Amino acid sequence: CSPGFQISEEWLALFASGEKRRQDQRLEQERQQQQYAARPLERGDLLRQAHQQGLYGVKGAERVRRLEAQLNASFDQLVDHGRPVTWPSVALRFVQPEGPL
Repeated sequence: CSPGFQISEEWLALFASGEKRRQDQRLEQERQQQQYAARPLERGDLLRQAHQQGLYGVKGAERVRRLEAQLNASFDQLVDHGRPVTWPSVALRFVQPEGPL
C-alpha cells in the first residue's frame, strides 16, 4: 500500500471473502461443466432413438434426425431474424387524451 492509503482489517477481510467466494463459484461452475459433459444420454433420448430406428430403420432414423435438426435451425433463424412481437402488442399504459372529447 502507498503511505497515504490505508485499508482497515475489516476491508481486507471483506475483499478476501469476496475473492474466495468468486473462486469457489468458478470451481463449482467448472465442476458442473465437467459433470454435464460426462453425463450419458438421457433414457428418453435412447428410447426415442430406438423407436425411430424401429419405424424407419437405422439410415431412415438418421435422416429423420437430420431433417428435424434442419427444421429447428431454420425456425430459430426465422424467429431471430423476424423478431416477432410477443403478446401483448397493445400498450398497457393508458393515457387520457388531452382536450375536450
